[in-house]
Amino acid sequence: MNALSQKALIAAGAVLPGTSDVGEDRDTTTARRYRHPALDDRVVVRLVPAVLGRAEDLTCEYLGFDAPERVEGVGTGKRSALGFPAWALVHDPANAHHALNLVKDIERLARTAKSRAGAAKDGFTALGAMLGRSAPHFLPTFYEQAGRIFLQHGNTSYAASMFGKAREAEEVHDLVVDPERTRDVFLEFAFAGALTAKALSAHAKGLARKHDADAAYELFLTLCVERTRGGLPPYTGMPEDLRRLAKAAKRDVKVEDARLLRAVLDSSAISRAGAGFWKAYRDSLVALAAADVEVRGRLLSFVPDADAALETWLDILTACGATRALVGPDEVAAEPAEWLSAVLGVRLFGWHAVTRSVTLLDLVAAMADRLVADGVPVRALRYRHQGELDLLDLLVSRGVPIATPNHGDPDLDVRGWLSDDGPGRRDLVALATSERFRAALGRGLVKHARASARSEAVDVGLLATAMAVPGLRAALRDWISASAAEVAATGLPDLGRHLGHLEVVRRPEAFVDVPEAAESLAATDVAAALHRTLRAGLLDELGWPALDAAVAGLRSSGGPNDQGVFMCGEGWPALVLRHGETFVVVGPDGVLAEHVSRIPADARRNRRANPVAMWVDGVLLVRWEGPDGPMAYWSDAPDRVFAIEDGRDHHYHWTSSTIASIALPGGGRFTGGRAVHPGDTVLPMAHKAHGDGTTVWTALYRDRGWHWVEVDPATGELGRASLPRFVEDFADDGAALDLDACDVRPARPTTAAGPLGA
Repeated sequence: MNALSQKALIAAGAVLPGTSDVGEDRDTTTARRYRHPALDDRVVVRLVPAVLGRAEDLTCEYLGFDAPERVEGVGTGKRSALGFPAWALVHDPANAHHALNLVKDIERLARTAKSRAGAAKDGFTALGAMLGRSAPHFLPTFYEQAGRIFLQHGNTSYAASMFGKAREAEEVHDLVVDPERTRDVFLEFAFAGALTAKALSAHAKGLARKHDADAAYELFLTLCVERTRGGLPPYTGMPEDLRRLAKAAKRDVKVEDARLLRAVLDSSAISRAGAGFWKAYRDSLVALAAADVEVRGRLLSFVPDADAALETWLDILTACGATRALVGPDEVAAEPAEWLSAVLGVRLFGWHAVTRSVTLLDLVAAMADRLVADGVPVRALRYRHQGELDLLDLLVSRGVPIATPNHGDPDLDVRGWLSDDGPGRRDLVALATSERFRAALGRGLVKHARASARSEAVDVGLLATAMAVPGLRAALRDWISASAAEVAATGLPDLGRHLGHLEVVRRPEAFVDVPEAAESLAATDVAAALHRTLRAGLLDELGWPALDAAVAGLRSSGGPNDQGVFMCGEGWPALVLRHGETFVVVGPDGVLAEHVSRIPADARRNRRANPVAMWVDGVLLVRWEGPDGPMAYWSDAPDRVFAIEDGRDHHYHWTSSTIASIALPGGGRFTGGRAVHPGDTVLPMAHKAHGDGTTVWTALYRDRGWHWVEVDPATGELGRASLPRFVEDFADDGAALDLDACDVRPARPTTAAGPLGA
């Protein structure tokens, strides 16, 4: 278990094994054994954080229990400050009855806090007003306990309100504050997400009023450090609050800055610090890192999560000399490709346009030789929508390896690049001459031209701007040439689409570099395209007359509320159509069967059962979703309705896509598992089915790839992974098969004349 998961479990209230890992957010959980005269030999065991042990003992004593017989540490749990009414019992037992009198009311409000949070909040406020008249020094712990109740229900807003009332009570009644307890409470609510930056700043000012300057500064510094080391990033006003207290204590601010930075730089939360933190501590951090090699190493081990902080961050790294480790040999060990990938991950995250960074471009230019020498691919193509064109062009121009993403070709954001007028713009020639990125750059430019066009053709001003950039001009030239070549080679059905594709560049200026493309388009021969289409054959020639006739017949019987004709199942090579409650099984040469559904009214989940069906050995399996799960019947016994057992296939042909099955020589159908026979009431889950007439296979995803696995159709048991012999012979020729896209099934007399042959 890593440290991050431990923190998450502790925050959620888990008790982890072991008692030695005590820290800012956790404490030893103790088991305390109590006896009571009224319970005879029975004992009560309470699990209590060690810091609250004494308070628990006093509470139990008030209820008549003896002192604990045994106390044993049993684990590590969430740290909690002394609460209510425990604090009253420990610190003022003489007046503790005022606190104990409220326990039942607190428990009542705790039960309503989840469903009626507003009423619970008003109730706690009323109890607080009453307690303030009798024992105001109990108010802070009372309101904190109310805040904990809201935290248990995930209501951080009301918890923060109760926490604020606790601090307000300390000020109004001028109460003596235990700094250690207050720090623990602040950390508890901070880790729970119920402590605002405003509350922390107010606490800093309160410390200055209640303590001498040195003590106030030390208390607040400890709180800020423990809060950050506990997993929360520095809040926005922290540098200002700390420096104000340090000046009041007549401390050297630069020395104190370095002290804070050393304490928090190795925390996991520091990478989530905002831009304001890095700007405030820029000079102090540069001085500290320049003099300490370990600090420089730490700075290179993470990247701030906030994009707004990166410019300041890069400036800090450059000024302190940490970037030397990214360029060449240095006393600090670094992995330049991983570091740059992390930076780009932050810059490219989200859908916002990426602003050009001269600082980053200059640094990457200096890193290029090291990146090439290391040979580690940079993950520059982080997302499908790809900004950072200048940096990408720089990497390509210097031959830096770029990792291939899983999402395919990137969508280069030419629009964002053209709209950025900042310094550092490159000519993008490297991208335009790259086999890998040339087409993507052209597509990005044309996409921007289409989006910006006020008419069907590109705006003249935009075209002139693009043509002034050498890389974009070359990319447009290549895009036009490739698109014109597609027009020349296409048939009649696609001719209009290809010509429409080019309509956006219908400007003379766009063809300045490719006059031959303009001539080719002007000479487009529609008759020649028709000739090519007729020679290749028309798609309509592959029609299925029997299917067309069946669909037309079903549609002709439709009424004003007709829901249409649906393909609702199969029995390859037959398809099952449904029109309302009528099923029609269509074979290659005609209709094989018709059936009107016999679904009982009380077996339907709703008025429209939307049944599906499967054709098995001349019988239809009709299936639908019943009130309590899937139900079915066979068309030769429609009165025998059965429920498909729970734990079986609840998606058997219940999707919009139909999985083709295979008829077996001895009867039944193979659907990827055990064979289905008419009359079966236990149905296997449908998977992909393949067969060569002798052996049947199903497809399984194993070891990061698809495999065909032999299946025994009698039992559904899986065998070895294999392929049909002729497929294995084909693969031996060095061809790579995409098995997920392949299908093999025995030819039938009615399919032998199809386009795939026998």
